[in-house]
Amino acid sequence: QTTHFILLGIVLELVGAIFWTALYAHMFDLMSYDHVGEQLGKRNAILFAIGAVAPFIAGFLITKIGYINLFYMSALICLAGLPIAFFAITDAKMKKTKDNLFEEYQELSKVKGFNAILTLLFVHTLIWGVWYIYMPVYLASQGMTTSLIGLIIFGYWMVSAVTQYHMGKLMDRVPAKWIIVPAFFLVWIGGLFFTRVSGFVSALINRSVMSFGFDAGWWPAITELSRILPRQFHGAGFSLQAGAAAIAFAVASVLGGIFADKFGILPVLIVSSWLALIVALVIAPTKLFEEILNHHKHKMHLEAHKHIHRLKTHGRR
Repeated sequence: QTTHFILLGIVLELVGAIFWTALYAHMFDLMSYDHVGEQLGKRNAILFAIGAVAPFIAGFLITKIGYINLFYMSALICLAGLPIAFFAITDAKMKKTKDNLFEEYQELSKVKGFNAILTLLFVHTLIWGVWYIYMPVYLASQGMTTSLIGLIIFGYWMVSAVTQYHMGKLMDRVPAKWIIVPAFFLVWIGGLFFTRVSGFVSALINRSVMSFGFDAGWWPAITELSRILPRQFHGAGFSLQAGAAAIAFAVASVLGGIFADKFGILPVLIVSSWLALIVALVIAPTKLFEEILNHHKHKMHLEAHKHIHRLKTHGRR
């Protein structure tokens, strides 16, 4: 009886993976190089706010029109996006680099910082996936009602929505490391207090702190990834990033379930929080992200110099 739901889920995940990979690649192609963070922050603020209220809207509609009609409505909303895909999205004007996708992947591995950022995003998704999947299960096992768990999820989504724009502006001004290292410390601290102090208010505050940390550890890395990659490699680069994230989420769900059955959910949450501390301590002494940002500043300086040169040349004419 659940086969059709499984098939529908597979189709949605496949379509979602293709959609988001293409969207990220195209979006970063069009964004201004020196204002990627701010532009990304605006986009994220809107999406996270919608993500926070969407479940409440869905719940209200279910009581009015039922599950089946809501499925039909969601399909129609997806169809409504087709005109945007056909008319609002422009073709990227760039030269084709490699006929063989695997050759592109080999070229990507030679880009300085790419493998390190990809690894960081993999570990980040692993930690986030554990909390995304097992935090509601843990709270339910402690007797918290579904309504309160829903309010916690709504709360930390709204924290993400409110902070995205300011975080984006900060990402354009300071080295990514200055944001990412404190971010993983916040994930560790929030997780530590979450697992030690019980109650709705404590869970809401600490999970919101973790949500801010997760965002601050993810989007600066994504931004730097877009900056270090040549534009013609955005498609291949973000397809690898999406694939790595999917594998990390699968590992979190499978291994998390195995260890949760053997040791309990709480130890799994605790270990994932301490993993965030390890990541912060590993990144803190390295100069990787400062070097990436210095490259970013050098490129901005060259572009500004070329712009001034063009103005002077035009003035002579």
